[in-house]
Amino acid sequence: MLKQFAMALVSVTTLAGCASTMPMEGGMLDDHATTLTKCGVGNYTFYSLKETCGAPTTAPVAATTTETTPAPAAAAQVSKVATFTGNKIEIADQVTFKTGSAKLTPAGTKVLDEVAKVIKANNSSIAKIDIEGHTDATGNPTKNMALSEARANTVKIYLEKKGIDTNKLTARGFGQTKPKFDPTTATKAQLSENRRVEFNVETTRN
Repeated sequence: MLKQFAMALVSVTTLAGCASTMPMEGGMLDDHATTLTKCGVGNYTFYSLKETCGAPTTAPVAATTTETTPAPAAAAQVSKVATFTGNKIEIADQVTFKTGSAKLTPAGTKVLDEVAKVIKANNSSIAKIDIEGHTDATGNPTKNMALSEARANTVKIYLEKKGIDTNKLTARGFGQTKPKFDPTTATKAQLSENRRVEFNVETTRN
């Protein structure tokens, strides 16, 4: 009766009185490091193969990895000279003309080439571009007004030749009426900035 009781205890999950482990002897197992756990209840001793006495071992939890979404690549810079800012196309260099003329200089055409690149790159966002011509206060105001209008039209025609939709372009001249710097106190460098072409943009979102 006691022998049957001891054998029944082998199948019980939680057992009392755990002892240290020991290797199996007698050639019953292979060469791997298989061990037996020595357990006991009262005066009876038995061995449990691949089992542990006491609380069951917690199953290992698989490691988790967190995937990170790479940041979107930065937009390619279309031009270092011209930049679309939303309501204007800013230019780092002036659109220059021959003195007292509406004829573009080689440097002026290079700037407009960059402006055309920016317009094409943002074409879907641009509804209208108002090209403004401005002069300094030197000379006759009436002649300056006519010169600024002629220069603005020259820019418009050049951009059309570069493939810009003519329906998006308007040209106006303001002469010396809208200076960036007060001509009575402006330095020579500031006066040259009064002679300028500006590109005001109406976007498709407006």
